Amino acid sequence: MVAIPKYTSRAMYGLAALKSGRNDIDIYVEDTKTWRLVEMLVFSNLPPSIKIREVFPLGGRDKVIQASKQAPVNLNRVELYIVDSDLELIGKCRDSTNRHTVPLSRYCVENYFLCQRAIELTLVHDKPEWRSAEIKSRLDYESFKRELRLFSKLYMLYAAASRLNVREQLSAYALSRLCIKSTSGRLVGSPKLIAGRCKQVIRAMKDAAGRDKCIDAINTVRRNAMRMHYMDYVSGKYVSIPLLFGLVKDVFDVGGRREVFLMRLSANVENLRCDVLRRRIANSIRYQSASAA
Repeated sequence: MVAIPKYTSRAMYGLAALKSGRNDIDIYVEDTKTWRLVEMLVFSNLPPSIKIREVFPLGGRDKVIQASKQAPVNLNRVELYIVDSDLELIGKCRDSTNRHTVPLSRYCVENYFLCQRAIELTLVHDKPEWRSAEIKSRLDYESFKRELRLFSKLYMLYAAASRLNVREQLSAYALSRLCIKSTSGRLVGSPKLIAGRCKQVIRAMKDAAGRDKCIDAINTVRRNAMRMHYMDYVSGKYVSIPLLFGLVKDVFDVGGRREVFLMRLSANVENLRCDVLRRRIANSIRYQSASAA
């Protein structure tokens, strides 16, 4: 994946000012590793009247959130701060009234690129001697989705724990500890290990907040999750993309780095338009433009 020179957050603001003639608005994002993916996503969901050439990564989610809180109420120039929703997507544990901040409508940017058609097209380029039907059969996308579904309850519990401010390692918990190795050495989600991890998280929530608050938080998150597909709230960064890359390496002997595969995958996604994200971006631009008027 294409990297950029490492600038400080302060330098990024200076860079944005220097390039203001190229962009109608200034957009700040998180990571220097995935900024190209966020850029593609934002370009696809901006109002047609807004033209930008690039976005500016600040180096992490906390830095973007902190910068958005310090943004002035009345701006001569519109600034958007794009962040991954993470566990807040179904946990609803943070006040999101800051109109400068635009959370993605899925767990993280990687979740937008788990498109079956894009995966198949990427593999066609790697295996031109294979027929499309054979690639589709060997990929078995439905089986891959069922494997991801094993993690849905765990991520609901992670969101509930985050809602209760439980001090427990949550989504960054090592994927390898939730999987077993197949005969070929590929990591595969383990129902037993995932169930054991679920029990750990529930116990941590009860110890920290008590049984009643634990149950209330779980029920709240479950209601929120029912309105979404589990592939949207199970982490793409920590679960979906690592498991997918392991699958294509094993079945199709794809080489290289996971980040490079993800960038190639993104080039084959035909539609990055998302109504929820598009509406959030438009509302934030409208609000700031009205405040500055």
